[in-house]
Amino acid sequence: MKQNFTLTAFLVTVLMVFVTALVVMVVLVGQVQAQESMTISGNVSSNEDVQSGLEVTLDRVANEQTTRIASTITDSSGTYSFEIESGEYLVNVSFEDITHHSMASPQNPVVDFDFSGRIEGWVVHADGKDVSGITLNLMSSINTICATTITDGAGHYEFTNVDLSEHWVQADYMYVGYSSEQVRLNGSSIIANITIYDSTTKDTNIRTVADHIVIGQDMNGPWVQEYIQFVNMGDTSYYGPDGVYVGIGTPLAIRDVQTDIMDCCMIQEDKRMWVDPMEPLLPGDTTEATIFYYLDTDDKEFVFEKDILYSSSYIMVYGDSDSGIDLKSQVTATDTENLDGRNYDVLRYAHPTPGDTILFTVSGYTLPDRNSSDTTDWVVYLVLGILIIIMLAYPALSSKVKGNSDRPVQRSRSPDELIEPCESDVLQMSRQELEDEKLRIFEKLRNLDNELDDGLILEDEYDEYRSEYKAAALEIINCLKEMEQEECMPEDSTSDISDSDIDLSVTVKEIQSSIKDIDDIVLLEETIERELNGKNRKTLINSINKRIDELQ
Repeated sequence: MKQNFTLTAFLVTVLMVFVTALVVMVVLVGQVQAQESMTISGNVSSNEDVQSGLEVTLDRVANEQTTRIASTITDSSGTYSFEIESGEYLVNVSFEDITHHSMASPQNPVVDFDFSGRIEGWVVHADGKDVSGITLNLMSSINTICATTITDGAGHYEFTNVDLSEHWVQADYMYVGYSSEQVRLNGSSIIANITIYDSTTKDTNIRTVADHIVIGQDMNGPWVQEYIQFVNMGDTSYYGPDGVYVGIGTPLAIRDVQTDIMDCCMIQEDKRMWVDPMEPLLPGDTTEATIFYYLDTDDKEFVFEKDILYSSSYIMVYGDSDSGIDLKSQVTATDTENLDGRNYDVLRYAHPTPGDTILFTVSGYTLPDRNSSDTTDWVVYLVLGILIIIMLAYPALSSKVKGNSDRPVQRSRSPDELIEPCESDVLQMSRQELEDEKLRIFEKLRNLDNELDDGLILEDEYDEYRSEYKAAALEIINCLKEMEQEECMPEDSTSDISDSDIDLSVTVKEIQSSIKDIDDIVLLEETIERELNGKNRKTLINSINKRIDELQ
């Protein structure tokens, strides 16, 4: 009897716990359902007068795309409201030819508009040139265009009936957008002046303020990692409608080049690497690049020859002596330094100028086919190289951040949407359509980089999106290149390259020069087979393989 009572009590307890859990779940579900809807509301006024009868529209925001989903009219008290599904929205109100936008979210569902502000200023050319007719855009804090105007004969502009919130003004001049400081209106007139410059595509004013080269080795042979920072020392902006490039000198015999620049924004030539900063370099602005490559050699000593393309404050070369790297130069002494617990040979080249060439020898490395070191060493050396470059470049990077601290921060709301497919095959698009598509992709890349810098997107998401943009950009660029080749080649022209044109008895440099004009992959592959049966020069084989990769 006692056992039956105990069992009954146990079952009653279990039933009570189950009922309690069910009630809690119902309450939580109700709360979640309640959170799935929200009310967006606000008041519209101007100079303390309520604005009734104005249309207020609502756009849903998702993946940087906006979709109009609702509209309403302000009532007699100037208020509006939307009962809507929870999420992020863009609220839009037009007043006196200016459309203002503001974000609404579950954390900020009340959005008021007060059109009592006024922004004016002057556009000034650095060289005193005519500044009439310059186009200016009034930008909201969320980077949308509210209104557009042009300067008068004196360079003066004015925006009235501006919402009391944060704004900035952008002046478009010679392909470059010049921005004012970001200002917050408080009811009074705000002055926001802008200085503009002429633009140039000539790199005569480019200088380097930091150039650090680290040389080490891993299981694949001797490697080089170089960090270089460029600065525009002129009084013109370095930019153009088709972009611009800055160059880095490299040895002739290199392989497996990697960089932090997108492949579509990098051009590799003999002894040159050209990278596109992808944004204007205003006077005093800086940009930087990091490149990594292996020295392509079968010899025990490598003659490192680097052409100087721009005037430089200095060039520092660090050889990881702990890994066996030995540096020697006939024009500068070799010092030693201990960085992060490792010993390095150090070469210093002060104030090199364009046309100069720095020359030194690298030895002490182990060639890949005779490497007997721990296969994990290359990871250690690479990480150490990156750490050293970061440490050496920190002062220059810090000064850049400080120099840009006064500029308006343009934040993205959410990660860029993946590139949408073109409406038609890129092969059927015109040149202008391809150019427009290329600019759209590059703009998304700039926005994506800004989101990563501002911490608005995770690195793995950034890498995923960047990969998609890269593939789309490369497809467009390849199509443009093919168009240029077709336009430059006569209709009846045919290739006069034949098997007999590839003379393997000449020097590697002469053969490398001839294969640049060969577009026949089969011929190139046959040449590799003939070379393998001959001298088996790895440098030449790598060059031919590289040409095959370019054609593919």
